[in-house]
Amino acid sequence: MKVVFLETLPGVATIWEIKDVKPWHLRNYLLPNGIAVPASDEIIEETKQIREDQERIKKEKIEAAIAKQDDIAWHVIDFVVKADWVNLYAAITEKDIIDRINSSFQIDLDKKVIKNTKIKTTWEHPVNLHLADWVTVWIIVKVAWEWEDEEKGKKKWKKAEKPKDNEKWPEPEKKTNTDEVKIKEKEEEIEKSIDEVV
Repeated sequence: MKVVFLETLPGVATIWEIKDVKPWHLRNYLLPNGIAVPASDEIIEETKQIREDQERIKKEKIEAAIAKQDDIAWHVIDFVVKADWVNLYAAITEKDIIDRINSSFQIDLDKKVIKNTKIKTTWEHPVNLHLADWVTVWIIVKVAWEWEDEEKGKKKWKKAEKPKDNEKWPEPEKKTNTDEVKIKEKEEEIEKSIDEVV
């Protein structure tokens, strides 16, 4: 029996897809959950029109992005976030990056143009955008961290600076375990007492 899927069912069908299914599957699961409806001639025509419109809109979005690919290429996006010197408290996601690009260039890209990109550290990160199957561009995401001025007690923003050749990123302060400190003090006392006896 032919049905039209009203939503994507992973591994089975995508939204607005027309497929043959068993009558009992439609009756017991798809229809009660609003996932699919029987495909009449009218519904099939409407579905085809919807899919054509979606493809047209998607194509227009891609064409708009491709038209601006020279401007987008190697564009620098700045983020200022809370971090522990190097490691961010919350990662910068694909959605965060795409929102910045869309607002900067007045386009409407989907977050799917960036794949598997979560930025978790400061400094500069090159990110690849797949605008279409044949068009990819790179952008630079610069991440700066927030630091606190102890004298004035105010929070300020500090740009991330690349370490020089002989320098390393500053190590975050490690929290000392009080039990470990006590054990070390006891060991030192025992060693001193042994030295005095000897």
